[in-house]
Amino acid sequence: MSTKKTRTKNSDPTAVPWQSTVFCAEDADIIIRAAGDLDFRAHKCILSLISPILRDMFALPQPPTNIPGTLSPVDVTESPRTWEIILRTIYPTPTPIMTKLKDFESLLLAAKKYEMQFVIDTHKKSFRNRGFILQDPLYLYAIACACGFEDQVEYVARKAELSAELSAHEALRCW
Repeated sequence: MSTKKTRTKNSDPTAVPWQSTVFCAEDADIIIRAAGDLDFRAHKCILSLISPILRDMFALPQPPTNIPGTLSPVDVTESPRTWEIILRTIYPTPTPIMTKLKDFESLLLAAKKYEMQFVIDTHKKSFRNRGFILQDPLYLYAIACACGFEDQVEYVARKAELSAELSAHEALRCW
């Protein structure tokens, strides 16, 4: 599910020269520039429905661009991977499947930062992903704690404890 990069048209040589090939709609009215590395062309109305933070930010007067007909990018600190997952979650595209806990953590922290409840609700069930629990239960527990998801904290703790007991039992059986 990697976003391909393509050179943007009419870009300033000092500007970020990469644009997502997935989120590159001609009718987009906003550019999300993720970590200064990749541009995603999106729609303010969709982002505003998902995030009250972005809605309020878009309501502020925007600085004019130097080139007529171009969009000023909104710089965000999150990685391109995080924004790709966010956008794939809120646009009518297949919901992304995450296999790395780091991606999961980044997504949830960004969704909390921008108050994207839909994104949180969509991906919160991944705390019950057996692969994540087996991958690193302590890290998953820390993510649940950092996000303040009390129900997930308890669930992960129980599953991690059970997983540790099973691992210990397996180790004893091998002796």
